[in-house]
Amino acid sequence: MTNILIPLLFSILATSIVWLKQNAKSIFDLDYSPVIWWLLLGLALEYLYLNAWWILSDEIGAWKAYISLMLMGTSTSICWMSVYYGFDLKYIVSALLIAGAGIVAFS
Repeated sequence: MTNILIPLLFSILATSIVWLKQNAKSIFDLDYSPVIWWLLLGLALEYLYLNAWWILSDEIGAWKAYISLMLMGTSTSICWMSVYYGFDLKYIVSALLIAGAGIVAFS
């Protein structure tokens, strides 16, 4: 169970960092160049994403690991958008589509 939760937490953390980086100008009024962002966050994001995929692919297989990490990342982004930009019905529709894709992929 731990071998599945840790990669999912890595994915949530990395997706949250990417989302906050993408919205840093509007949230924190930070406007850095892409090179600075890459120097600050590039190695950490690659470590989180790659380790999440490797650990999870050992447990459930490569394709299911990829699908589950994409589902987790997209769900995390939807949660961040709901918190920051406010609730919208399109987020519910997209969450239902993501859940349907997960059901199809794992059945």
